[in-house]
Parts: sequence; C-alpha cells; structure tokens
Amino acid sequence: MIDLSRDIRADHAAELPAAREHMLPCTPRYRTIVAVDIAGSTTRANPGRARLRAQMYSLLNQALKITGITQQHHDPPVDRGDGALILIHACDQAPKTILLTTLIPVLRQLLADHNAYHPSQKFQLRAAVHAGEIHYDQWGTYGEAIDVTCRLLDAPELKRILTTTAEPAVLVVSDDIYRSIIRHGYDNIDGRNFHPIIRVEVAGLTYQGWVQEPTGNTAAAWAAQPATGSPSQVRPLRPSGTVESRPDHLDASTVSIAPPRRQHGDRVAGADGADPRRTADCRHRRTEPPEPPSPPVVQRRLARPGGNRWSRPS
Repeated sequence: MIDLSRDIRADHAAELPAAREHMLPCTPRYRTIVAVDIAGSTTRANPGRARLRAQMYSLLNQALKITGITQQHHDPPVDRGDGALILIHACDQAPKTILLTTLIPVLRQLLADHNAYHPSQKFQLRAAVHAGEIHYDQWGTYGEAIDVTCRLLDAPELKRILTTTAEPAVLVVSDDIYRSIIRHGYDNIDGRNFHPIIRVEVAGLTYQGWVQEPTGNTAAAWAAQPATGSPSQVRPLRPSGTVESRPDHLDASTVSIAPPRRQHGDRVAGADGADPRRTADCRHRRTEPPEPPSPPVVQRRLARPGGNRWSRPS
C-alpha cells in the first residue's frame, strides 16, 4: 500500500513560507472597476456560452481601444465565467468621466450593431462601474470594492430592468461614482438619467446603486420600479379651505376677521353659529332662496295751495 501522507506533508511544508508571505499585511491599490455580465447566459448550452464569451471579450476589447484605454492603463481582464472585470489604473489617460461618456456608450453601440447583423447570436449585457481599494495575491484580486461591484451587477432589480427594455446594455454605478462624478455634471453627464433604485449589502453595510435610465420604450416598466433611494420632495396637496401661507408681517394677534354681512331676512345666530329658533336638525332647512324684500315706502313733496306738506302716495 502506498503511503502518500509523507509526500503530502512535505509538499505542504514547502508551501508554508509562500503562504506566510501572502498573509502579511497587504498593500491596497486604487482601481476603477468596470464589470460586465452576459444576461441569461445560464439558459444556453455550453457551446452557445462559449460563443457568447468570445463575442463579449471581442466587443470589450474594441470598446477599450476606441476609448483610448490601452493595456498599460488596466490589468488583464478578470474572468467571471459569463462576465469580466476590468481594473483600470488611476491615470490621466483613463479618467472616470471617459468611462461614462465613451466606454459604456461605445460598448452599447458595438453590441447593438452585433445584434443587428447577427440576430441569431444576439445578447444583452449588464454593466457596473465602481472605484475603490483592491488587493492582489498569487491567486488573483480581491477586496470589498470588487464585492460591491459584483453585488450591484447581479442585483435582481438590474436584471428585471434589462428584461423590460430592448436596449443592448444597462448600466449601474455606485453611490461613490454618482456623488463624485455624475451629480457634478462633468462632460455634460446628465444626472437626471440616473435613479437610485438598487440597494445591496456587503459586510453589514448598505450600498446604493444608481441605474441609468434606458432610452428604449420602457416608461411603464420604469415607473413600476420601487423607489429605494431618498424620498423625493413631493409637495402634499393642501385641504380645501385652508390657508397655505401667511405673510411674515401678519400676526394672528393682529388679524381680525369681520363677521359676514347680514342679508335681508337673516336671523341673528347664537354663539355656536346656529339659529336659536331652528331645531338642531339641519336636514329640514329650507333650500329655497329668500323672498325679495318689499319695496320701501318713498315720501315725496307735493305742491298744494296753502303751503307744502308731506303726503303719502296713493
């Protein structure tokens, strides 16, 4: 019987120094993270998934080249089976704005052209953009920033939005990207097209995702999405008969309200505003308009012999 325990222990002992070396405090590296994922790839057979992967990487490389982001500006793509991560270095040649204004739109257009020319092989992509500190070891990359990006990319809300639109790709950005880039309107980026409808949890913390509104005919589906972001400032309707505002120079102690002018035939109301000569049941109140008053008696002077006197007309 062959005893492999000694060989296994020897190999394990040889790996211990390298393992201890990687267990030392790691140095964080700042990267802008672009993640893409093929929608519905698990519903296809393996040969079909292989074709989709090849097409995805081809389109992604073309988009990076057109944008001007070369291999010296990013790490080799990190494969995710049905998607990929692009870790872009912090450099002037690859600012975050160019990812939103050029890279993602170019990738979306390339995918739209591919789907138009190859309808039997068309597919859709989900894309996410985030930035943060990541780490490297002998097995690859890891870090909380990568976890946040992947959670945003795989959010059920983003998958549901993609099923309601004919757009080739949808984009979600992290709250950091929105607050530092989008809301400032750099390079004419319209922040009104981004909506905070995604929330994910990583390491006990909640992260918000802003989804770029698709340009397709998705108004009904978009309106049905839950509003998980900060509540909008909706002005409530004021009840009829209430005063909405009062000028600052008016005070309740100095404002007097004049009683309504009495009309002919009105009775004097009591302290509670009710007619004391009426019953408490207002359902029997007359609804007919009041009778017009009788014409007043007018006196006139008549000239008669022997002096003027007052007389009443006949």
